[in-house]
Amino acid sequence: VIILIIIFTLVIQGCRRSQLEDSYKSYMGDVTTIVTASAKEGDSLQQILANQNGAKSAELQVQVRDLSNKAQALVGQAEALESPDSLSAPNQSLVTALQYRVTGLKALADSLPSVVDSKNRAYSSATLASTMQRFLASDVIYQDSFVGPAKRALADADVTGVQVPDRQFFLGGIRADQSSPTGAGQLIPGLQRTGWQRAVGHRHHVHVGRASRHGHRIGAGASGGPRPVGGLRDPDPGIRQVAVADHGGERR
Repeated sequence: VIILIIIFTLVIQGCRRSQLEDSYKSYMGDVTTIVTASAKEGDSLQQILANQNGAKSAELQVQVRDLSNKAQALVGQAEALESPDSLSAPNQSLVTALQYRVTGLKALADSLPSVVDSKNRAYSSATLASTMQRFLASDVIYQDSFVGPAKRALADADVTGVQVPDRQFFLGGIRADQSSPTGAGQLIPGLQRTGWQRAVGHRHHVHVGRASRHGHRIGAGASGGPRPVGGLRDPDPGIRQVAVADHGGERR
């Protein structure tokens, strides 16, 4: 009877141990999914800030707000996680880190019109940097208050084979410099790139190509820019459009 009791006790302990390890694995798997998605949102933000398509401030604002809604959904997922008892405090830190990202995105969306439309480069850089600092803070909270404590909890519980995702940053690497006015200032030219500038560049290319096919030479003005053809006045010296109309091989 004593032997059976011992065997039964060992079986129960083994089952409890297995359940404990499974709970850690399941939890960390869910965390990995969440923070990987959040890091990808950080990548998406960088694409928005690069503004390769020359979107206006209102368009950029919509894109960032859409990103903040997705980030808020991740906060909800983190809050709903069932963490092992030893990871309850780290999980709360995870929620806080993700919430900082939501707050930063909302602040960025609100400030974008003034950042993009302002002629004061110093103001735009400082304003943008102040919003980016929230992303850097979220990375610090995640690393110091989630990753570190989670690894210690796993070690204390003698749980092996469970990885804590510790390289999922929102503003990691060289991006961290964007939280300073100098680093944020490097984003301003792209943000202030608008559609009309691209359209002008396209018109220059089209008109020059048309003139060259018909043998009409477009000279350069004193500033090195294109000079109006056929005595036409430049309708907008700031843009320096070249007006060339093709009518049966003639210009007018």
